Amino acid sequence: MSDNFMGFDIETIADPDFPEDLAPEPKLGNVKDPVKVAAAKAEKTAKEVENRPLVPWQNRIICIGFMVPGHTKVWATDEESETEIVEQFWSMWPSFSPHIGFNCNHFDLPSLIVASYRCGIVPPPLNLSPYHGDAVDLADLLCFHGKEDFQKQTWYAKRLGIPVPDDYEAGKQVAEWYAAKDWAKIRTHCAEDVKLTHALAIRLGVL
Repeated sequence: MSDNFMGFDIETIADPDFPEDLAPEPKLGNVKDPVKVAAAKAEKTAKEVENRPLVPWQNRIICIGFMVPGHTKVWATDEESETEIVEQFWSMWPSFSPHIGFNCNHFDLPSLIVASYRCGIVPPPLNLSPYHGDAVDLADLLCFHGKEDFQKQTWYAKRLGIPVPDDYEAGKQVAEWYAAKDWAKIRTHCAEDVKLTHALAIRLGVL
């Protein structure tokens, strides 16, 4: 096992400051009836807003968790600003290798890079290639770089016999927890994700 690894995960919400004039125009297909057009537009717009936490250019980071040998830490914006937690994350980046995440080359790192741009931070130059990139993306490895359907991290863990806590709650609930100011659940969920990433990395021989 590497004695200098860094596993990481982020939690996001829809950025409340996202300019609505930049939102994509809903694709309505061949719908012509005005009533149906309005209904379809409202439905697709609601879905687009619901998915914003998953889109790097439309989300805001509210929590970052990481694990290094002998230590797990979670930063969240209940105590610090988004700028501060992103700065702290990048300050640690050069000290560790390999960097390990789940879907990190497609979500976590792009979100961190965009957040850096928004916050006036210069992120480190990163290679997000699935082959010989700067981070090991376990999701890429587990779906054989797109040759198999992508599954959630908990799915792979259960399939490989890695214990998943009975009270594990899905990340899609983060927005609800944020609205309720339930930071304990947000922090716990982020920490559990990082621990699961670590367990998968061991099973795959990455660590």
